[in-house]
Amino acid sequence: MLRLTDVRGRKALDIAAIPLHSHYADVEKRFGRENVDSVHFSQGRNSLTNSCIHLWFRAFKWSESQIASESRMQRSDEELMLSCRDGDEGAFEILYRRYEKSIFSFVYRMVTRAADAEDLCQETFLQVVRAKKKYQATATFKTWLFQIALNLCRDRARRMKFRSHLSLNFLASSSDRSDERRQESICDPSSDPVERVQKNEMKRLVQQALAALPEDQRAVVLLREYHALRLCEIAEIMQCPLGTVKSLNYRGHGKLLENLSKYVD
Repeated sequence: MLRLTDVRGRKALDIAAIPLHSHYADVEKRFGRENVDSVHFSQGRNSLTNSCIHLWFRAFKWSESQIASESRMQRSDEELMLSCRDGDEGAFEILYRRYEKSIFSFVYRMVTRAADAEDLCQETFLQVVRAKKKYQATATFKTWLFQIALNLCRDRARRMKFRSHLSLNFLASSSDRSDERRQESICDPSSDPVERVQKNEMKRLVQQALAALPEDQRAVVLLREYHALRLCEIAEIMQCPLGTVKSLNYRGHGKLLENLSKYVD
């Protein structure tokens, strides 16, 4: 257990479990050298399981709000969302920071335009705020969040049907400069210029191949490969039977390999 106190010991807050063998340098790196005054390792009364690290911070270096923020960072998504439901704005900010890039990455690859993806990403989190009073921790927050994002993508696709005469290739290749800059935040480019060009070209070809998949197959492949979700979690997000997700996963990967095979010597 990690206990934070001010230099006079007036306030203490248990933050997180830290191994007893942690070194002073590890603690400095975790909390910032300027904040750490001294570290004391104590065994506790009876056993090592009660051991804790006591950190005394220099006076006024860590405000109560900073300590509260550290406490929130250790909490699960579900705990944070329940706190958000009860009016804790700081909890929502942490959830937003945890998932903003992942949600943007998902919706960008679903809709292929950065401007639309930005709007859908923001709308996803707005819907979380609107629905917070009704939130119940009956499912993981992550699957609930991706379900909201997917439903918004589906709604957009229905609205865009009248533009179906535009080719998928055009949609996949017509990214503007803002798309390219935003994509760099999803996957950091290599520092080597040649390798960077090769990676960017491969990303373009993969994105084009993904765009050619039917919507449901594309969603399953993205959730599985880019976000490491289990098939049962994807079934919850897609709101369909597990067997359907397995079939979509199999056909989606097969079609993706077929679309990319033409670029392989």
